[in-house]
Amino acid sequence: MLAGMSPALVVSTADLAIVEANPALTNLLGYAIEELRMTALLTDVMQPEDRQSLVQKINTLSVQDGPASRVRSRFKKKNGSWTTVELILSSFANREKGSQSILIMVHDISEREHARTVLEKSEKMHRLLAKDLIAAQESERRGIVLELHDVIGGNLGAAKYLLEMMKLQQEGGQEAWKTITAKLSNLIVDTMNEVQRISTSLRPPGLEDMGVLVALSWFVRKHNEIYTDMTAVLDCSVDESIIPGFLKIVLFRLVQEALNNAAKHSGATQIELSLKKSDNKIILHIADNGVGFDAEELTLRGSANGLGLRNMQSRVELSDGNMVIKSQINSGTVIQAEWDLPQVGSSTRPILAA
Repeated sequence: MLAGMSPALVVSTADLAIVEANPALTNLLGYAIEELRMTALLTDVMQPEDRQSLVQKINTLSVQDGPASRVRSRFKKKNGSWTTVELILSSFANREKGSQSILIMVHDISEREHARTVLEKSEKMHRLLAKDLIAAQESERRGIVLELHDVIGGNLGAAKYLLEMMKLQQEGGQEAWKTITAKLSNLIVDTMNEVQRISTSLRPPGLEDMGVLVALSWFVRKHNEIYTDMTAVLDCSVDESIIPGFLKIVLFRLVQEALNNAAKHSGATQIELSLKKSDNKIILHIADNGVGFDAEELTLRGSANGLGLRNMQSRVELSDGNMVIKSQINSGTVIQAEWDLPQVGSSTRPILAA
């Protein structure tokens, strides 16, 4: 109820037939007072599932003046809609009729309940996103550990073996040495390439030195070289200098995740990416012509196939941005993320991991 408004009041019999109601109740429910006087709370107004709890509360009230009792319920308005209310019940003896009467104060709490529901849904989504982000990070770390062990560790073990072979082949002459040193040289080159590949997956090259626009162009070009049946087109119409430093790695990871997801799942032949400034916002727009999917099913119900999208959602929200995913089966996918540009002189920014 708004401050300054009179509370909605009902006087009823012990079996909850309405005897009297004030104008505030008519405003709340839309019935005229005459209509309310011919109405029973239990059968005509109240949600059926809520009736038992109200009856139990009424039965606990004394026939003498006693302490108030509270119960939450839902009332049906004359227009057919439902509103959530809190009822404060108290009883008093009607000496003229020799019976018990019930005084009910009705508070409209529908807006408060709606806000609570929205908050609970938001908290649930944030917990899911945080859980997915942690799972994605741990998965990435496991992958790196395996690569370090299998590739780098294996190569170093092989190099150690070749060095020992060189000691044993001291008497074998020039040809034996050339063969072993050639193998060792190739092994070192392979190891360097693997280290560069792993380093690139951890931190994109040139991000600090040349900026995110160059890094994005490089990644899109490499993607097109690998996935020849899919063409990714990048259009950047934003100046590097206005992109906050913390946002650069976020933008790169979003494009990286989107292109990798498209390559694995979308079946798209064309992906269009744009990065622009509009109305003091940085906007990243990604659209493909792939098979599409049920966006709500993947992002809200925890499908394993939606981990990449939820990971993207986490990155955007943790960087104080907003992301919208639009997709339908056989209709492609559109992802748009946007962030407000910081005010001049502002020093606050999200703390993010790469």
